[in-house]
Amino acid sequence: MSDHARLKEIQDEISNGVQLQIKKFMDAMDIRDRDKAHRLDSLEVSNEDRLVRIETAVESLLQRAAEDQQRDEANSRNNTHRTPFHTRSVKLEFPRFDGTHAIEWIFKAEQFFEYYNTPDDDRLMIAAVHLDQKVILALPVMIVLVPPYSN
Repeated sequence: MSDHARLKEIQDEISNGVQLQIKKFMDAMDIRDRDKAHRLDSLEVSNEDRLVRIETAVESLLQRAAEDQQRDEANSRNNTHRTPFHTRSVKLEFPRFDGTHAIEWIFKAEQFFEYYNTPDDDRLMIAAVHLDQKVILALPVMIVLVPPYSN
């Protein structure tokens, strides 16, 4: 075999080997691209599902907010609404409790709380800071001596 024929044969083998490697590489790239496209489609479907759930939740929240607003507007029309504490023109002072005339003090305190529409959670604190010192000193003894109230 001549050198030229041998060279041609080697060249053909290399060419075939390179073409085979290129085909394998292209097939691997096609598989990778299909896999990525499949994953991308899955992510897209997942994101669409999430978006639908978010839209549903937002619509629900907006509907609840609108219903709450309508209810609040209806309540404000139906109820006599007292203005907040800081905009009152009449200033009432909370009565101090010196340990005497408890019924009268309770009545005045209730009137104060009603006038200012004081939340229940704040009433005890307001009353406590308006106790005179001798009442505060007697409280631990009263707590021990008076049995707790039960329903």
